[in-house]
Amino acid sequence: MKKRKGRNDLEALIATLRQIAQSIQPLALPLGGLILAIIGFAYFLAHDPNKKQQLMGWIFNVAVGITIVYIAVSLVNWFGGLISKG
Repeated sequence: MKKRKGRNDLEALIATLRQIAQSIQPLALPLGGLILAIIGFAYFLAHDPNKKQQLMGWIFNVAVGITIVYIAVSLVNWFGGLISKG
């Protein structure tokens, strides 16, 4: 039975998304950890309460960003597995 062109395009898209997700995942945690360490170091050196509050916001945003990346990678891998099996 001959596969339809749409199915091949979908499989190519899934493979591309998986490849992107797998290349981002190993970089996300070390890069996020490095950024958190730098911001944390700046937080401890800051004397101005406004600056400390701003840095706490940055810490929160970086943590949320790391979480979003890991959730996105997990969803891509999960959906890719479901679609390729079905």
